[in-house]
Amino acid sequence: MDLLISSNLEGDYLQVKISGTATDLKDMKLIVKRVYDEIMKHDTRKAILDYTEYHPPDNLVYQAELVKFFSEELSDEIRQWKLAIVMDSMYKSIADFWETYAVNRGYHFKVFYSMEEAQKYMSP
Repeated sequence: MDLLISSNLEGDYLQVKISGTATDLKDMKLIVKRVYDEIMKHDTRKAILDYTEYHPPDNLVYQAELVKFFSEELSDEIRQWKLAIVMDSMYKSIADFWETYAVNRGYHFKVFYSMEEAQKYMSP
């Protein structure tokens, strides 16, 4: 798995760029853990996650397992975070499923298909 993560503070939120390809659930969990660690390092509760150069596996079961991973392996504090996830629209069906599954389990995550819309969502 090739994975690059970079971040910078943009006002009152963190912007994290993720690029690479995940081939299985193990890769996806590793990516989530690294993004989680990056957000924790900056001590923020708001972030835009730019996944426009990320390629997930086309597997809805993995998406459900990933949300389960949040509650089993990450701090419960993540439920208080406001995250905007920006995806390439070619992954719309996967991203929409993931968003619905996460929101139904109490997470404040919203998927967007443009950076501009995500930035509006983050504005006070």
